[in-house]
Amino acid sequence: MTPATPRTSEVGLMVPGGGAEVDAVYEGWLTKGVTVVEEPHDEVFGRTFVVSDPDGNLIRVSPVD
Repeated sequence: MTPATPRTSEVGLMVPGGGAEVDAVYEGWLTKGVTVVEEPHDEVFGRTFVVSDPDGNLIRVSPVD
């Protein structure tokens, strides 16, 4: 279900292990059917991606800084 109000803020989930672990989380979540907003890519702070939960909340996954 898509929310009536678009979400603009994000919840951050930082995982240890660097870019490889971020990619592993992404692949694991894909098998569970998450809605991908941004596929994994490199930013100045490291590897990252964004998904949304069933309520439309945005979740950014990135490595521990």
